[in-house]
Order: sequence, then structure tokens, then C-alpha cells
Amino acid sequence: MVDKNKFNIKKLPRSFNVSSLKDAIIEQKFLGNIETQLVISRFRNGKETFSICTVKEIHDSGLINTWDETLQQWFGFTVVDSPRIVKIYN
Repeated sequence: MVDKNKFNIKKLPRSFNVSSLKDAIIEQKFLGNIETQLVISRFRNGKETFSICTVKEIHDSGLINTWDETLQQWFGFTVVDSPRIVKIYN
């Protein structure tokens, strides 16, 4: 069995207002940098959830590679085909 406490899992409080954050993508331009933390909407188990992701790579092609701090896995997206919600968290 994996001890989840040994990982630095980050979650948003249920009452957190995501709409108060600034958009990370405007007119297909990514406004973050390497190590920027984002709040991203993801569909898991049939429902939309929010993850805190840290940007690890930004490619000229528009591909953004992140580490999902909530799910402890890699997650990538493009500025053209991005999740519904991508907000700057830090």
C-alpha cells in the first residue's frame, strides 16, 4: 500500500473560488512560465475536478507539460486544445 502522506499532494479547498484567478491562456497565448502553478479543470470518474499543476515545459508548438500536484501524474495540453479552465494559481 502506498502512503499518500509521503507525496506532496496539493488540493484546493472545496470553497475555493476558481473564478477569482487570472486566465492562463488568452487568445491562444500562454501567460505562465516554467514553475508557474495552475488550476486546471480535469474530468475524472465522470465529473469535473480541479487540479493544481506545475508547469515543467513550454514548447514553441504550444504544448504545455505540467506535473499534476493533486493526482501525482504528468499532464499535457496545448493552447489550442486546452482544458475548459486553466488559471494561474501563484
